[in-house]
Amino acid sequence: MVKLTIDPKVIARVYGVRQVTPLPVIDSPVTGSANTRSLQALDIQTDPTFSHGTTPPASAITHVPTIKPQAGKLSLPTPQSYTARTGWVPIKTAERFVELHRKRDEEREAYLHHGRRNRPSLDRATRANLAERNAISLPANNMHARVRYALITATHVQGVVDALPTGMPVFFVTLINGEHTTSLEDAPAFKTSKLTGWVHQVLRGTHYVGMVEAAYFGNLGQSGVSKRGSVSWHAHCIVCGISEAALKRLVAAINKRFSTRVPGVPAADCRLLQRSEVFGHALYMSKGQVAEYLVYSRKRDGDPDPETGEIIAVPTGRFRVRKRDLRPPDAVRMCPVFVDRYIDRLAFAAGEGRAVLHAIRQEALAPFHRWERSSPTRLPKSGGGRSAAGLLSLARGA
Repeated sequence: MVKLTIDPKVIARVYGVRQVTPLPVIDSPVTGSANTRSLQALDIQTDPTFSHGTTPPASAITHVPTIKPQAGKLSLPTPQSYTARTGWVPIKTAERFVELHRKRDEEREAYLHHGRRNRPSLDRATRANLAERNAISLPANNMHARVRYALITATHVQGVVDALPTGMPVFFVTLINGEHTTSLEDAPAFKTSKLTGWVHQVLRGTHYVGMVEAAYFGNLGQSGVSKRGSVSWHAHCIVCGISEAALKRLVAAINKRFSTRVPGVPAADCRLLQRSEVFGHALYMSKGQVAEYLVYSRKRDGDPDPETGEIIAVPTGRFRVRKRDLRPPDAVRMCPVFVDRYIDRLAFAAGEGRAVLHAIRQEALAPFHRWERSSPTRLPKSGGGRSAAGLLSLARGA
């Protein structure tokens, strides 16, 4: 394990919290990086004064754009350039992230607008949470909220990672437990605390910021590959404070003890990140419901046919997972899974990542807290406060 020894008093001043454990301090701006250029391409402005009292990296966001593209300022590939021709394109840049979420939001809204008999639909309250006006409360189904929260998360994580000692490795870890795979009907009742508790158990002793994600599998049932859909609850984490060799041993131990519902897909996977890759992976772990996962059987060449001589491919008993764009009907079916779930509550952290997550939540929820203080109607202090905010907005037609 690698021990970080940054003065906690400095961090308390930077992040505005009373008690924190040692955490790297952002003490110099980041200039000329690919992340900065990506943000500038989106017309995201930076401010020399940081909201927590210190100089931020150049990628610090003071104005987060909406999902709507700005004419003349944002050049993005057309949907055909990355779906019909090249298949699924990974989310590595802010441009790709914003465009993908904008496109899914438009497709879902168009599908709901042209609703027909026997098609999946949403009740009025659930649909209201999809609107941009309700994004300030960070509902998990809201694509506008996803974009804003993801950009804030990526900025904070990138800034902290850039301040780490040069030789300290940073990893992207994915954790999946087959016990956390549910049917689409049972997914709304799933307790994410089961998943985060398991992650805290297997990654004990490391420092990380993570996010819970629900992957929709269109052809994976409870007993294996089938035509019925299911939801795989899993987690992505950006991890530091551990050596590469130690993490690989930890991942091997996790894979030995736990399994997924798809034979051949490991329960744990880790990847060493370059500093320039952190921003894109922080975006990726914060993404919304934008992709469908499909399971395909791996095959090998079998014996030649005795009559024709043709070599027939035979299943190996193992499978691979591929992605494709989430279709509008499935996007609507996934909405009930995230009803009454909020993005900041899907995020989690451990070790020295807690202070980073605290700062992310403070910035992401600042507009909601300002609205709450200015609202003439007092919201419940515990349980359902943000749900009440959405209902008030719906009732007022704001």
